[in-house]
Order: sequence, then structure tokens, then C-alpha cells
Amino acid sequence: GLNPQDLGAYYELAVLQDEKGLIKEALANYERVLNLDPRHINAMFGLGTLYGVEGQLDAAIRTLGEVVRLKPDHVDAIYNLGVAL
Repeated sequence: GLNPQDLGAYYELAVLQDEKGLIKEALANYERVLNLDPRHINAMFGLGTLYGVEGQLDAAIRTLGEVVRLKPDHVDAIYNLGVAL
């Protein structure tokens, strides 16, 4: 199995699951990455975007807002936040 400390593996797995439409699995792995590294911008962006896709707009706004706060030039996060709002 995966080493629980291997952020990269969990992140790549989440991205692949996201691309294949395995939303619940991708959400779980993005959350796993963020439990290990709460400031992992890419995982935070993926999670916030999936929250939006799933219609969890409050969670999407909170998560994507945090991405923009930490990385104000993250254009995709700004756009997805605007969509969620």
C-alpha cells in the first residue's frame, strides 16, 4: 500500500480519480493530502473544485477562498471561486 506520509502519491491518485470521475475517492484522497499538509495548494484547489462540482457550494467557497488567500495569483482558483459564488 501507500506510505501514509507520501503526499505525492495521494495527490497523484486523487488527480487520476478526479479525471476518471471517481469523485468520492478523489475527495477522500485530496482530504488525506491536506490532513498531512494543510497548505498543499494543489490539493486544496482540487478539493474546492470538486466541492463545487458536487454542489457543496459553502465548502467550495471556503476552500477556494483559502487557495486565493494563500496564492492570490491562482487564476483558476479565482475563476472557480467566482463560479461558486
